[in-house]
Amino acid sequence: MQPIQPRNVPELEEQPAAAKANIPADGAEPLEHRVEAVLEHHSPEAAPENEIVGRPTLLAKYAGRLDAQQILDALGQVGYPLNDVSVLFKVAGSDEVVDLVSGQIAAGQSLTEKELERFNQKHGQNGQTAVLLHPEQGQFAAVKQALEQIGQVDIEYAGETHAYGRPGGVAREDEQPT
Repeated sequence: MQPIQPRNVPELEEQPAAAKANIPADGAEPLEHRVEAVLEHHSPEAAPENEIVGRPTLLAKYAGRLDAQQILDALGQVGYPLNDVSVLFKVAGSDEVVDLVSGQIAAGQSLTEKELERFNQKHGQNGQTAVLLHPEQGQFAAVKQALEQIGQVDIEYAGETHAYGRPGGVAREDEQPT
């Protein structure tokens, strides 16, 4: 039995030099030139079928173990929704994290309660407090200021990300913080 061969399907035809240059076989503009210059903001649920929208993400890192309530209070004072805030403690010398709001080991961790208890007795506050949230660009300045008032902090922020699936490949566009 012979395998079925596709006929008249341009996307499946060989594209020797054009494929390497990211130029579609149909002669259209290269993919990177077809991405819109301005991001259209919408919720990930409302994105068109060929688009994935990644929420803006802020990661704040503090040395040592901080009180989660202090962090939540600071963010609450600037009106940030607290249901979008994760406060985690990364155990020193490990990738394991503990949810400081609930006091439980964070989901997906292999650390057991017994191991955590032994670590706390031996190392105490050694580690890093990480705060993870998703502020829109308009909220960024107030959130950053609130987090800086708590203490020395390393803040990483990535704006909304859009990935577009189109014939010829995938294009990505990232919102830049202002």
